[in-house]
Amino acid sequence: MELFLPCFYGFLGAIGFGMIFNVRGLKLLMGCVGGFLSWLVYLLLAGCFETDIPQYFFGTVAMAVFSEVMARIFKSPVTVFLCPGLIPLVPGSTIYYTMEHFVNGEMDQCMEYGTYTIEIAAALALGILVTSSVVRLWSSGQRKFKLLRSRRAAAKGANSPQQQ
Repeated sequence: MELFLPCFYGFLGAIGFGMIFNVRGLKLLMGCVGGFLSWLVYLLLAGCFETDIPQYFFGTVAMAVFSEVMARIFKSPVTVFLCPGLIPLVPGSTIYYTMEHFVNGEMDQCMEYGTYTIEIAAALALGILVTSSVVRLWSSGQRKFKLLRSRRAAAKGANSPQQQ
């Protein structure tokens, strides 16, 4: 239960942002399931690393892989599933505290929270970048492999004795 409720809240938060992004129907539900998944991975990795930055990275990778799969199933852009699903990982509180310390003139704390916020944002961006790059390389390799196989089959058919 201690894992389910925070993930469910991530699911609910993703619904609101999915509606803002005008995602509807089953696609909205799947984007929100992605939010549940991203926060679940984040929580499951708690305590495995020295800081929580790798947790953000792996939560984003899980969400991005899920989004790529859903995009293929629903024949939709990946961002339809990615944007709502990443909402639970967005570092809203650290952005708030950065600005609070800035307004109060506490520059040391402002820099500390600001740096941490940038690290989280970089982990999110890197998770999306790595996943997207791997999927594109895989897709490109699959297309090239099919093309090569069809060329070999055509060449083999042209050289067979039945054709002569």
